[in-house]
Amino acid sequence: MNWNDVVKGHNAVFIGESGCGKTELAINCAISLRQSRDNVVILDMDQTKGAYRCRDHKDLIEGKDIKLLAGLHFMDSPIVPPGVERLLKDESSMNVLDIGGNETGALTVGQSSEYLDGSTVFYVVNPYRLLSADKAHIEYMQNLIMAYGGFRQFITIGNPNIGNQTDSDIVLEGIHSLEEMQLGCSFYTVSNKVEMKAPLPENTILIDTFTIYP
Repeated sequence: MNWNDVVKGHNAVFIGESGCGKTELAINCAISLRQSRDNVVILDMDQTKGAYRCRDHKDLIEGKDIKLLAGLHFMDSPIVPPGVERLLKDESSMNVLDIGGNETGALTVGQSSEYLDGSTVFYVVNPYRLLSADKAHIEYMQNLIMAYGGFRQFITIGNPNIGNQTDSDIVLEGIHSLEEMQLGCSFYTVSNKVEMKAPLPENTILIDTFTIYP
């Protein structure tokens, strides 16, 4: 299973709560898509001052022949990158959007929701994040983000990890937890650096890890 199997259309949106791993997955997705598509752009729409953002990996991204469009902060005011709507409407551009965590990030992209019909929208869940260990809270945030972002539906990704300390047991326990919560995860993402002691589900995408998690 790979990203080309799950991305439909020319806009792929990664959203979810802070710390779930959106940036890591967005970069992986863009690199994979670049193997079969000519014009791939990462839109760094993280306006919530996240610890890890695509713009922090500019050299890596551009070294893979992927364009990076990133906004800036002026004092405490986030600035949406110029040219976003043009790219979202351009069907020749394969856009991967890394959205800031929670409803604040969704509100930013919600301004352009009319251009996102037919997009693939991924909601990333890491069960080891404090606020993502409870099904009721996860579903509450999904509904809130859907409303703020103007999204119609999500594809839920299970991304169980605790950064560089992730091992086989952490991955398998995380997948079990997500299955018990019955969130309807379409697939799971697991670092290719983890030495697994047991087989992973067939609906797993192996990823590279570029960022350093806390």
